[in-house]
This record gives sequence, C-alpha cells and structure tokens, in this order.
Amino acid sequence: MAPADEFKPQNFTLTTRREGERGIVALTGELDLHTADQFTAAVTTLIDQHVTALEVDAGDLSFADSAGLRAVLTARAAAQQAGASFGVTEASEPVARLIEITGLSELLRAD
Repeated sequence: MAPADEFKPQNFTLTTRREGERGIVALTGELDLHTADQFTAAVTTLIDQHVTALEVDAGDLSFADSAGLRAVLTARAAAQQAGASFGVTEASEPVARLIEITGLSELLRAD
C-alpha cells in the first residue's frame, strides 16, 4: 500500500469569502475523493456563520468525480437545512457536463 502522503491533493485550491449575507466557495483544480472533505469543511464553516445564501463557483474546476458531486449535493442539503439558498453559480465545461448528464441542472442552479 502506498504512503498516505502520495494521495495528497496536488491540484486543488479552495477559497471562501462573504459578500454580505452570501457565502461563496470558489474551487480550482479537482474536486474528488481526496478533496471533497476540504470542500465540506468550508461549507460547514460558512453555514455556521449563518449565511443566507451559499454559492459555489466551480468555473475553475478541471475535474469532479462522484465523491465531489456527492459533496456538492450534501452541501446543498446542509444549506437548505440551515435555511440558506444554494446554487452553483459558475461551472467549467467538464463540471457543467457532469451536472447535465446526471440530471442535476435544475437542482443545483443558483436561486
């Protein structure tokens, strides 16, 4: 078995910011099994700050797998449970295609 540090994400950055009551998570690189937990932690932090809207900017994602998509859906559910709106405001071509072929376009559209 390979050492754990071999699986350290090399191509992923995440930034969060607030604009008034909106929380925005901007993603770059690959949202996958190895990076989904970072995304979930960032979303949780923003929800704990009582944002009324949570937006995901996935315009610079080069890749997302099923774990990344599951993290986005989990973030949507957490936002809704907290009374916040949720949406993917930007999506790169590969991510937009993933959202489209999974039939989630309407569900993940920003309000």
